[in-house]
Amino acid sequence: MNGRISLILFLFGFVSLFVLLFGCDSDGVEEKKTTGIRATLLNEGERAPDFKLRTFDGQEVNLSDFAGKPVVINFWASWCGPCRKEAEDLERTYSTFKNAGVVFIGIAVQDTEEKAREFVKEFNLTYLNGLDETGDIAETYKIYGIPKTFVVDKSGRFTFIHTGAITEKLLTRELNKVL
Repeated sequence: MNGRISLILFLFGFVSLFVLLFGCDSDGVEEKKTTGIRATLLNEGERAPDFKLRTFDGQEVNLSDFAGKPVVINFWASWCGPCRKEAEDLERTYSTFKNAGVVFIGIAVQDTEEKAREFVKEFNLTYLNGLDETGDIAETYKIYGIPKTFVVDKSGRFTFIHTGAITEKLLTRELNKVL
């Protein structure tokens, strides 16, 4: 019996480690459960779809408000381990690039407003953040795994798409390409 319990604990630990290292969900093409139609992910080079987000400080922002500026869009959730891992890197990168005109937008998904606000406060995030209350933004951006980060260039096209915790070094490299 102890061998069976040890195996179960080992498998649970392995799965937990895998989720922590590679994200909170799968990435790639996933079949929609309601329609059976396969959804394709957004790709680099495509135009970033516009969206409207109410930020935690009460602003209504649209992606189109930032036309002509590079934008980083990061999808996250307070309960997501890799999202917690990348939060400080995102804030540091934002602090480095905000004076260069780069806009950062954090979008909490599958979360409560209370927990998402606690996350923003815990990590002292100073860039725009809000909750995708309806899930419409996540659906438009085909978010099947988080964290997920998009870099949008000055012309409004994706130049970089990354699933999993992003690092300051990687994001800095990609932002330098669009400046």
